[in-house]
Amino acid sequence: MKSYYLKLLAFSAVIFVTAFLAAQKFGISVYYVVLLSVYFTGFSLILNKQLQSALQDKNKNKFTNTFLALTALKMFSCLFILLFGLYFTKENRLAIGICTMSYYMLYTGIEVWHWMAKLKHG
Repeated sequence: MKSYYLKLLAFSAVIFVTAFLAAQKFGISVYYVVLLSVYFTGFSLILNKQLQSALQDKNKNKFTNTFLALTALKMFSCLFILLFGLYFTKENRLAIGICTMSYYMLYTGIEVWHWMAKLKHG
């Protein structure tokens, strides 16, 4: 379990540094990059904790239902963050969209990769 947290924090640090450098080049607000980093790292921690709990449950559908519900929540809240970013940014809207969707895809990818490996090995 701690191994996942260390991997997630290292992953988050690399993504933040990369996004910070990209923000400098493309004129994205540093506050927006910090918001995305905190949101996605926090959400991944919560998702992991909830899925770990659901995996221990007697009801075998609990894991699937929890995963689908949290993934839908992340998708809609990410869309809200994107709309928020687009509303307050008048220039570089394409860069905001690419940055937000990159965060979403990267964090979703690492979460799915982690849980597929965990479920495969029992």
